[in-house]
Amino acid sequence: MSKRIAVLLSGVVLVVFLIACNTAKSRTDEGAGAEVPVSWIPFNWSDSNKSAIYLPVTIDDIPRTFTMQFDLGANVSLFYGNALTPFLEAYPSLAGKFNRTGDFPYFYPISLGFGDFVLDELRIFKYEGFGERVLAGDIDSDKSIDIGTIGSDMFQDKILIIDFPAQRLCVTEQMPLEYQTVVVETGEIRNNRMLFPFLIDGQRELLMFDTGSSAYPLLTIKENALGISGGIVDVRIASSWGTDITLNGHEIVKDVSICGKNLKGKTVYYNTSFSSIDNFIVSEGIWGITGNILFLDNIVIIDYKNKTIRIK
Repeated sequence: MSKRIAVLLSGVVLVVFLIACNTAKSRTDEGAGAEVPVSWIPFNWSDSNKSAIYLPVTIDDIPRTFTMQFDLGANVSLFYGNALTPFLEAYPSLAGKFNRTGDFPYFYPISLGFGDFVLDELRIFKYEGFGERVLAGDIDSDKSIDIGTIGSDMFQDKILIIDFPAQRLCVTEQMPLEYQTVVVETGEIRNNRMLFPFLIDGQRELLMFDTGSSAYPLLTIKENALGISGGIVDVRIASSWGTDITLNGHEIVKDVSICGKNLKGKTVYYNTSFSSIDNFIVSEGIWGITGNILFLDNIVIIDYKNKTIRIK
């Protein structure tokens, strides 16, 4: 069965290996310990297929709300140049934070607000020529404007909790009491990205957890996919940063598990022609990528400080 689904396969194509030193705090829960409730941030799905996660955000003192994609496959956070341009003209204070030093221009220091929660002192890179163009007349309107991508750099040395059933997430300094007894798996961090442990017939491999590739339980190179699967069961056309690619899906027949979740009978996907996604997987030395669809009934707790994962 062939389906055409426009899915942004996250920042794995935009391989920018930069480390942005970002800090976080809560306006209401700053310094909160494990006994204190955390500040939850509601999120929205982009569509009924749950292709991507979007967060409502405010930027510095600009009096309007934007949306940003929550994409842990992107190792740095980005503002889209096309969408941002009229706001730079309208708000000189934001334009004054733009730094052209080096190969990758960025804004610093930036504050992002999520209701009662704020991320401060952020460095956010500018992706020139990307995003939907915004007209000057839309600056003060209620029109939804997708202004950028929230990458994994924002959560280094923090604990990120994604409550998929309740459509919310939070960032905290300490593990909340209710999650302390959940079974812990040891992962690995490379270039800001968290890698999940993955077992194939008992052999440990690593998968990148990518909230920007929601539709695929497993995405890998052809050789890896065929090594654990049987016949083809699905074909999809996906969009990876503006380029269409064809993905074949095969049923998993081997004993495969991730954080205790058995994947036998689920579908593994691969690109029919070698692409930048394949190159990313090979160059990073990982088996593949896993996405949100595998955890829609779960709470995923990623401890970037201690490089551990808990699935409740």
